[in-house]
Amino acid sequence: MQTEDDRVVFDQSRTVSWTSTVPFHPRMAKMSGREVLEAIRAGLLAPPPLARVIGFHIVAVGDGQAEFALEPRGDLENLAGALHGGVAASLPTMRWARRCNPCCRPGRARRR
Repeated sequence: MQTEDDRVVFDQSRTVSWTSTVPFHPRMAKMSGREVLEAIRAGLLAPPPLARVIGFHIVAVGDGQAEFALEPRGDLENLAGALHGGVAASLPTMRWARRCNPCCRPGRARRR
């Protein structure tokens, strides 16, 4: 919103809540990538905090695939009014997306 003297006034805010995923790490180490995603989707494991900040959520999990969704919001737009490329690029870089990788079997070390 602009004021009469054309200075920007920041009149919108957003509150995000999350929990640490650290307490879930031992449990997740014993699970396959699919099991981790299914547990996050069911609310049994906490999603990565970045997923909460951006607003990604798991829609479906299947053999070797997962579907995520995001509701576009004004705070995720670039200067042209489209979804910022950094938002879209964050999904494949988030740890939970890598858990879909078939090499992440239960008990196998994951990169940190």
